[in-house]
Amino acid sequence: WPARSLPTSTAPPGRRDASVDGSAMSKLRMTLRPAEAADEWMLRALCAESLRPKLRAAGLAPREIELLVEMQFRDRTTQPRSGEGELQQSVVEVDGVEVGHLVLDRRPGETRIVELALLAAFRGRGFGSSLLRSLQRQAASEGRLLGLCVARDSAARRFCRRLGFREVVADELHVEMAWEADACSANQGKVRRRRGSAA
Repeated sequence: WPARSLPTSTAPPGRRDASVDGSAMSKLRMTLRPAEAADEWMLRALCAESLRPKLRAAGLAPREIELLVEMQFRDRTTQPRSGEGELQQSVVEVDGVEVGHLVLDRRPGETRIVELALLAAFRGRGFGSSLLRSLQRQAASEGRLLGLCVARDSAARRFCRRLGFREVVADELHVEMAWEADACSANQGKVRRRRGSAA
């Protein structure tokens, strides 16, 4: 599927990275493009950034940590992703620089965010919220719900609340959340009932 431009994102002042031209920080162009085999380096980095802190906290040796990171990465990339609709895997770019990975599951009446991950160097700079707001605008224009699942005790849960996501279904570990524009309220009820009957 073709690359798409997203609305401009403004990064907070003072948060610059050597891989992005500082003169462009006030007016950045965020785009999505289809993920390719050559993007393996970024997927590997995202996997490592997610796992290494937890494994270090568990007291594992560096060699054990790298072995487990590699095993997790291989399991993740060799097992096909499943979804109820059309899966779209994209690389998030800011002014042509790869900053993250996005996986969407486009179901009837709903776009589900399966994964949204940014490289550590680009977190806390407004890119994630800018991307989510762009997805909200797209969902609203198409009359669709925007759904996702987050860990119950996570910063992602609080982050999504700030962006207007509502909690639909929760268990001991996870929370299903959804965002809707006014035009999507009828579909929201259908998705809530479907998830509730499946719980």
